[in-house]
Amino acid sequence: FFSESSSFIMDGFKEAVTKLEQLRDGGFIALDEFDRRKKELVDKYVGTSGAPTSGAVTAPAGYALADSAVCKLRGLPFSATEQDVVNFFFGFALDMAEPVRFQM
Repeated sequence: FFSESSSFIMDGFKEAVTKLEQLRDGGFIALDEFDRRKKELVDKYVGTSGAPTSGAVTAPAGYALADSAVCKLRGLPFSATEQDVVNFFFGFALDMAEPVRFQM
């Protein structure tokens, strides 16, 4: 159930971002408006507010949540680089010491 729910949520997120990118690429919205709307989408689907959304990971019993967030991405093309991921999250505060870590 959870994997189906998470997949459904991510499909909705991807579809919303694709539509937003089409608006940006077509010149229908300015770059700052694109960035604002993209941040809202990430907040809605990924849950950066700190409150878990469907499929969000919570700390196991006995462990405190860190004062940071981790976003696990699936389905990235093999050609994706660290810079591609950093660019995708443009406008968000990233830990620049290690903003992206690839793990297989």
